[in-house]
Amino acid sequence: MDKIHTFGLNPYKFVLMKLSNTINTATESVIQHSLTNSQCATQKLEKVFASTNLSGYVFSSKIRIGYYNFDFYNEELQLAIEIDSYINDTTGIPNKDQPKKLFISSLQIHVLRFTDYQILTDYDEIVRIVRQHINERQFLKAN
Repeated sequence: MDKIHTFGLNPYKFVLMKLSNTINTATESVIQHSLTNSQCATQKLEKVFASTNLSGYVFSSKIRIGYYNFDFYNEELQLAIEIDSYINDTTGIPNKDQPKKLFISSLQIHVLRFTDYQILTDYDEIVRIVRQHINERQFLKAN
């Protein structure tokens, strides 16, 4: 049996340290992949919105409302769109959205959330959902 050099550490601590380094490296690559997909999804949705008739409504990108950022927003409709990446669905990451949800709902802003995967694979469905919400918001404003 080969002896593994543990650099003077307890063998169990050495294994845990190596495992921790592997997990950290994997986590970093997941985060990097997630950020790249999120940027691609944002750019794709910008192009789709620019080339699609959304009843004349224009969505501004990278909007800040209070302390909170949104990927897209239309002030007249009070409709915001957020792009969530894979990392938002990962368990173990604390949910810090509750104060944001309370603040935004107090302003009567409706938020649509899509994953970067949804946008990159089925943007036609995203446009359909956005149009549906535009129609609903127009109906509510008229009544």
